[in-house]
Amino acid sequence: MKGTACALCVFAVMVMAASAAQASTITQYNFSGTLNVTANGTNAVSGQFTLDITGPTTATIDSFHFTTPAATIAPTVGSATWTATVFTFFPATSPVANFVLLDFLSNTNDVFNLLFETTLTPFNPSTFYIAQIFEPNSAISGLDCRGSACSPSRYQSAFASGTASLAPVPEPSSIVLLGTSLLLLGGVIRRRWLARP
Repeated sequence: MKGTACALCVFAVMVMAASAAQASTITQYNFSGTLNVTANGTNAVSGQFTLDITGPTTATIDSFHFTTPAATIAPTVGSATWTATVFTFFPATSPVANFVLLDFLSNTNDVFNLLFETTLTPFNPSTFYIAQIFEPNSAISGLDCRGSACSPSRYQSAFASGTASLAPVPEPSSIVLLGTSLLLLGGVIRRRWLARP
């Protein structure tokens, strides 16, 4: 009887741990879009970013990788390093709406911006915004190359279109916890079955 109670306690703890793993605020998104200006034979942009929302007005970008006509934007690309910052405007001054700006800055002052008309909680990736906003400074979704992280080094373009969506992310930790729990429960049932007179 003690073994069954212990097994059920362990099973309950594992189920709670699996539930906590699923309640994460870290979400990965796919992005694709087109810029107004062509460089190196293309104007397409594609990539992924992972957003970790820590509060109604605070978030970090844990990982990112984008391919653009003029640069690959990732934490480290050759001698270039890119940093990511999340800015929130609740609301912006013009238009008067809520915006989230994902700002990527290279060590040579190249800038890549993705602007969404949304709040962080919840973050709606389908609200990619291509017009200019004022907050009170101006911001727009686009790529502005000023240094050696880009080729050509002088390239500037706003987005013509773009879309972001949730990336499918498997939850292996939850599956492992469930499998371990089922094995433990099976062992307890087997032991009780063999111990029957």
